[in-house]
Amino acid sequence: MCKGRLIRHGGKCPKNLYNLTKSYFIQRTAAMTMNSLGIEKPVIRGCPQGSCCGPGLWNLQFNSLHQLKFMARTKVAAYADDLLIATRGDSIRAVENYTDAEISKIESEQKQD
Repeated sequence: MCKGRLIRHGGKCPKNLYNLTKSYFIQRTAAMTMNSLGIEKPVIRGCPQGSCCGPGLWNLQFNSLHQLKFMARTKVAAYADDLLIATRGDSIRAVENYTDAEISKIESEQKQD
């Protein structure tokens, strides 16, 4: 979560709420134990799973994708935490290039905040 999104979606965000939300996304880990072997890895991306806050916070982040201006040849559909980008072109190479351009828009948007 980023401060820019919290401000954009709800006016000014109180600092304590911003700090609480920010802490929700840092120092996350995923752990797995099988028999007597355990492993823990840092989680640096993706939607936090299994909490009551996760869906709402995910919506703040994910809904911004619907505000992006995609090419007329591109359609975007989202369901839960999945995103489908459908684009058309005159060749496979053209479709790959258009899709790469659209993905770059998404990456750029997510890095801005």
